[in-house]
Parts: sequence; C-alpha cells; structure tokens
Amino acid sequence: MPAHPYPHSMVLLKAMVEDLPPLAPEPAARSARETYNRFLRAPPAYANEIEDAIVAYGRVLWPYRKAFDALTRQELIRDEETHFVSRLAPALRERFREWRQDGGSLVDLLDQRGVSSRFTPTERGALCEAIAAARASGEDAARRAIAADDAEYRRLIREFQALQHELEEHINGLRRLAERAADHHEVFAEIMETVRTFERGLANLAREPEVKEVCAAIEAYRERHVYLTERREAAALPKIFR
Repeated sequence: MPAHPYPHSMVLLKAMVEDLPPLAPEPAARSARETYNRFLRAPPAYANEIEDAIVAYGRVLWPYRKAFDALTRQELIRDEETHFVSRLAPALRERFREWRQDGGSLVDLLDQRGVSSRFTPTERGALCEAIAAARASGEDAARRAIAADDAEYRRLIREFQALQHELEEHINGLRRLAERAADHHEVFAEIMETVRTFERGLANLAREPEVKEVCAAIEAYRERHVYLTERREAAALPKIFR
C-alpha cells in the first residue's frame, strides 16, 4: 500500500479514534472510526479535510476529554509518589524533592512551569519520560475509578459542557461579526482565521481558548470594523464635507 499523502494528520485522527475518553458518545466515536477508515482507503484531496474531521469530532469530545484530564491530574496529585516519584533515579528524586521544598510541584512539571531554570537538559529529559509514564498510570487509575463510580466524572462533564457552550456562543458571535465585516476582505479573513484557531484549540490542535480571549477578539475586531467603515464612508463624501 502506498504511503498516505497526509501522514501527520492521519496520526492525529487515529490517536483521537483509539484513545477515546470514558463515556464518549458512541455515535460520534463510531463516525470518527468510519471517517478514519474512509480516509485511509481513499485519501482526501486536501489535508484540511482531515483537519476538519478532527475539529468536528474534537468539539464533541472536548468536555469528556477535559473531564478525564481533570480526574487524571487529581489522581496524579493524590498519589504522586507511586505514579511519578518512584520512577525517578535516586539522584533526580532528591533533586525533585529539593525543588518541592522550594515551592515547586508536580503540577508545575505537568504544565512545564519553571522547569528549565531548575533542571539540566538531561534531567528535564528524564523528568519528561517519567511524566509520560505517570500520565499513563494516572489515566489507568482514573478509568478504574470511573468504572467503579462515574458520578464525579459525569459532574465534571456537565461542568465542561457548560463552559464549552459559553465558549462556542462567543465563537459564533465572532463568526457573525466576520459576516458583517465581509465588505472588508482583510478583516473578514483575519476573523475567520481567528475563529479557526479557537476551534482548533477545542480539538487539541492548538492552545485551548479561554472565554476572555474570545471576548477580547470580538471587541478588537468590532472596533476595527467600525473604524474601517467610518473611514470608507468619509472617503466617499464629496471634499466639501471632509
């Protein structure tokens, strides 16, 4: 079989299909699997078609993925000795504990905060390997906990669904603004690219958006559209009125 023309995009779609969070909606999961298999058999004309699928399914899965990530982090923090510290070589284990005494934490390592200033490149590499293994261990523990009692997981899903609803309401507001700015091609293109970036963030293809970021983008583009519209109207007036 010849190599797929878009291997990177297919790897991302495959990862989404094979690593579904618990309780992911079966219709979306089945559709994602069918889409992956279809693209595998008959590659689309453009890589964007694969990304469109990742964005579409990623938005459906977002609250489940976020809820599962939250439970996994709780599990890692609850038993960091088993999941993480025990995986470190003795010398690095001591270095990590010294860092903890100075205010560092496992959460800082998970979020890559302050690591480069404290650990050598070799140590950072070892920490990265341990974090990857700890995540896998934490996910297994979180899946077992959900299987035993999914009440907290379902509560988190509802919480993230509410947040996603708010995010997407604002993103849709940004899209409507783009439609009103269609007479300014450059502004329209910039707004739609920003919309795409926010949507990619919900599919884990870019940094996740925050409500305040989307609101700030709406305000900035609205002001720019008003300015350009007023300038165009002023330019259209006879010179006597300028």
